[in-house]
Amino acid sequence: ACVVVYSQLAGKILHVWVLSSKGELVAFESIPLDGAANSITRLVETTRRSIGVDARHAGGRSVLSPEDDSAIEDLSLDEEPEPAPDDDARGVYRQIKKKGPSLEQLLRQCHDLLIAPVAAHLEERVIIVPDQQLFALPFAALSNGTSYLVERHTISVSPSIGMLIELHGPRAPKMKLER
Repeated sequence: ACVVVYSQLAGKILHVWVLSSKGELVAFESIPLDGAANSITRLVETTRRSIGVDARHAGGRSVLSPEDDSAIEDLSLDEEPEPAPDDDARGVYRQIKKKGPSLEQLLRQCHDLLIAPVAAHLEERVIIVPDQQLFALPFAALSNGTSYLVERHTISVSPSIGMLIELHGPRAPKMKLER
């Protein structure tokens, strides 16, 4: 499996490394995160809430700034009345409409930012090592517009490179206890 490692620097730059299954560095990308459209926290939270997942909190507070949190709340589902067809006995029914980008657009935006720059270097099996807010992102659901990442690759997520080394490194010989 290849390993894709993400590291954010002060919310301004996202570094992405791709290591081949042989352990060789095959790609490195430095992606500027300039402006609200590329705000990782906002993008992850908007995507999660569009899927229907509750907001994340740390220490009793939202992980977003109050401005970002209220902006995302504005993307919530609204119910607007719409005239019913003649055969509807109630006379009125409600159609749920969503303001802002669709879930598919958000999954595509995440894919374009996080996967597309290194997509040519990915192998069939991919281990993703996210950083900070990216731990909350459902990488398998990211879409290039024609298919989801999980349809093209076998996806695993690891909490750290150190954990991968520990789990996949050489095993220490077991000690025998003599009585």
